[in-house]
Amino acid sequence: MNKKILPDFPKKKISAPYSKSYLNRALILGSLLPEKVVIKNLTLAQDVVDMLEALEQLGLDIRQTREQIEIKNSFPACESKAKKTIKTGEGGTTTRFLSLLVSRGTKKYKIQPAASMKSRPNSEMLKILTKLKVKCDAKKFPMDIQGPGKATEMSVDCSESTQFLSALKLVYFENQKSFKPSKIKNSAKYLAMTDFVIDKMLKNKTFEIPVDYSGMANFMALGLVNNGVYFDNAFEKDSLQGDSQILDFIKEQGGEYIFSRSGLEIKPLKKIEAFTWDCSDCLDLVPVLAFLASLSDGECVLENIKNLEMKESNRIKSIEEVLAPFGVKCYYDQKNESLQITPPTVLRKNASLSPASDHRIVMLGALLLKMTGGGRLENCESVNKSYPDFFEHL
Repeated sequence: MNKKILPDFPKKKISAPYSKSYLNRALILGSLLPEKVVIKNLTLAQDVVDMLEALEQLGLDIRQTREQIEIKNSFPACESKAKKTIKTGEGGTTTRFLSLLVSRGTKKYKIQPAASMKSRPNSEMLKILTKLKVKCDAKKFPMDIQGPGKATEMSVDCSESTQFLSALKLVYFENQKSFKPSKIKNSAKYLAMTDFVIDKMLKNKTFEIPVDYSGMANFMALGLVNNGVYFDNAFEKDSLQGDSQILDFIKEQGGEYIFSRSGLEIKPLKKIEAFTWDCSDCLDLVPVLAFLASLSDGECVLENIKNLEMKESNRIKSIEEVLAPFGVKCYYDQKNESLQITPPTVLRKNASLSPASDHRIVMLGALLLKMTGGGRLENCESVNKSYPDFFEHL
């Protein structure tokens, strides 16, 4: 699907999307608790839609309105109604969390993600299932898994992703303190988010999903280089979301943001000064930082980004491919795992752009086209994975 990106900026006030990272964690834990669970503030991001459909395939009774979700029963007590094949879509969180969830049941389940997920790292999941004494018949998806698993103290390799450890903590929440990270390089904040969700939901079976800084960051960036922007449903910085570092970036650039009872206001900057940023805890923010780097007054460096090679696309390569037509030069230093970005004096205009079918890369392309007079953008449907309202807000 393609869209025409217009160069105008008609909206200054928007409602931020809610976090799919929080929501999918709450859904997994909520599906295991015997009491009724209520989750408020929803997003219909495709990863969440896929999670909800998979949980219903497992026999869970989920009631959804525009404002909230109620989970009325629990797994594995409901598995007499479960289907054998559980389709999980293309989300890493969705597939990895559900692979651990079914290990608490007694039936044999086939976990079947979309084709794009099959090439992403999964070796640590197999090691976890083996330590749980769970039967597993394959090294790659689709994968047959049969529990019940038996939790034991273990260390989890987080060098490729922290999602494996988050899944283990959520599904075997009674033993969460027995699971420790090792070789952690990126995304440690997501583990803290997981611990927060568990602690909060065990105390109170109602959970309110915060706004999503990963999605908001795109419009914060546009606001910084134009006339500002206002979010009417964001009231505080969420330190558990690594991408909330966009607020630290604004402050470091000498910019201003204001939280009030009415929301969050981002003031525009006169210019973006050249910067170096450690991205180890904010990998999803890298495309937005690359956009800002392309409009800066000198060479910028994005550090500790190697794990971007293992996302929906090789995001390092995809960022380079999107920036190049606008005259932005990139160099990836493999040894130091950093991307150097050198902006041109003036960004080139492009009549059309065909980025990788990766939601965050397509958003990057949209921001660049909007800043350079507009144009036709391909693969727009991919934004549904995390931010279905992105183009409406744009």
